[in-house]
Amino acid sequence: MLEGCPPHANTRLHASDLLRLERLCRYGGRRAGVGAFSRAEDGRIAWRLTRPLPDGTTHLCFTRLELLRRLAPRVPPRRVHLTRFHGVFAPGATSRPFPRVT
Repeated sequence: MLEGCPPHANTRLHASDLLRLERLCRYGGRRAGVGAFSRAEDGRIAWRLTRPLPDGTTHLCFTRLELLRRLAPRVPPRRVHLTRFHGVFAPGATSRPFPRVT
């Protein structure tokens, strides 16, 4: 497992490899966005970007309300599938050799 890369579902570890096992457990137990947000001097929330923008900006600062306005549209609606299949893998694909089950 490389540092900073998400583990593949096929990740295997030897029983004696305790260092990699600890890394994998720490990765699985971490919170999303740890270290990305911090409090700025003026009370706003500073978001550290993973890569600088073309103009050199490394942080974006928001008030609490501005941050919620930007994050709320990215929350998926309830009971909506997040994966869509097209072509042969679509639920109603006619090109598959077996009949569609309704």
